[in-house]
Amino acid sequence: MRPISSRSLPATSVYRAVHPLLAPLEALERGTYVQVSHELAQFFRDVNDHLKLVNEEVIALRDVLATILQANMAVISNQQNEISVRQNETMKQLTLVATIFLPLSFITGFFGMNFSWLTGDIGGFWVFAVFGVGSLVLSAFGIYVWFRHSGHLT
Repeated sequence: MRPISSRSLPATSVYRAVHPLLAPLEALERGTYVQVSHELAQFFRDVNDHLKLVNEEVIALRDVLATILQANMAVISNQQNEISVRQNETMKQLTLVATIFLPLSFITGFFGMNFSWLTGDIGGFWVFAVFGVGSLVLSAFGIYVWFRHSGHLT
């Protein structure tokens, strides 16, 4: 069986194991417990020094891990912002395409109906060209002017 080192354990487990031992070993080093002889107190001082070093290392590792976690969260947040910007641009383009085709679809659908009053009034090619094609060209030109004015087209 191999010994467990502080490098193979998570920092939180080591911290939970080391931190509660600091106060009792400090008390042993100061001589609070009279049952400990002077010869053993020197060993407890050595153990206390090592324990303080391990505690400082664990605290430093926890700080480094917290910093790495914050940096990782910042990178993820930045990537999500870039994805959001791309999605917004895509939605803008889809909205523009829908805005272009909506009035054109309405006009072609309206003139495609077989109303007796409408088909009776459209008897020749020039009437169809003025009402049907002319309204399509006029609405397309209106949309073009609106997009140009609003800055969607440069």
